[in-house]
This record gives sequence, C-alpha cells and structure tokens, in this order.
Amino acid sequence: MRALALVAAATTAISAGSDRGARFAAAFDWRSPGGAAASARLDAWLDPPPYTGRAAIVLEEKDAGETLQAPVNSILRIHGGGGATEGAFVELKDAGGGDSNERRFALKGDARLSLAGLGAFAFAAIPDLPPTIELTGPPRNNFRGSMTLAFKTDDDYGVIEARALFSAPAGAPKPRRKK
Repeated sequence: MRALALVAAATTAISAGSDRGARFAAAFDWRSPGGAAASARLDAWLDPPPYTGRAAIVLEEKDAGETLQAPVNSILRIHGGGGATEGAFVELKDAGGGDSNERRFALKGDARLSLAGLGAFAFAAIPDLPPTIELTGPPRNNFRGSMTLAFKTDDDYGVIEARALFSAPAGAPKPRRKK
C-alpha cells in the first residue's frame, strides 16, 4: 500500500507540470478560500471555416509573441477568461450553446490578442480568394447536337463543382426540330 501511494504521488507530480510546487502549496493553504479560482483554466483556440479543411489552432504559451496565420472568418473562442483584442476581430454576441464562460470573435483581417497567463498573439489573416474558371479552348459542336467545353477551374481551398447554364438570347429565333 505504501508503494502504491508513492507511485500515485510521483505520477501526480509528473502530470502537474511546472507549477507542481504552487499546486502542492495550494492544497495545504486553508487560509484563502479562493485558491482554486485563482488558478482557473483558460483555453483559447481558432476554428478555421470548415471549407478550408484546416485544423484548429490552439493558442499556447510557447507560441506567444509569434505571428500565427489563420484563414479569414476563423472563429476565435476564449473559454474560462477574458482577453484584450485589437484589429479585425468582431465579437459574436450569440455565444451559441449558452455557455456564459465563452467569448467568440470572428477574424476579419490582421489582428492581435492579449490573454492573461498565455501572452500576446498576432494573427495574419489568410484571405479567401474568389474561385476562377476559364475556357482552355473554343466550344466544339458534336455530331448529335451537344456541345463540348474545355475549361480549367482553380480555388485556394479546392473546387468541388462547376456549372454552366446556357439560354438563348432574348428575341433569338427558336431552333427547328426534326420530325
């Protein structure tokens, strides 16, 4: 039983990380009732729009001071605390899910964020460029009356589909049908 207690204490000390001394002291500090509130957890991350196929960007203390790149319209989520934003962050009032402990912001351009306990972060917004489509050759009429179009499409996050809709100009004569 003593060995089990020793293994449990060693495992706890390893998982506590660099602030194990402060956590250990807080366990025996019965004078301050708010000891647990002072070490409340703060989580912050960016959710890129789903169509980008990019993973979430978790803000960690080791990344403070760096400029992180994130797609425009990414959603910054701050859970468990506040933060000071500047630049092109737009606060979203509908927190979604009713979690009063979470703030959300949409990234609309380059911005900065300061979080107590984590540091300051700069964000370079990656713009969402419009898709392009172009003909790579002239339209060809086929034997059975159909038409072939050769084209090329491009988009910064990939093309899922392209459509072409045709109609006769106003006042154009109607084609004759064979009987």
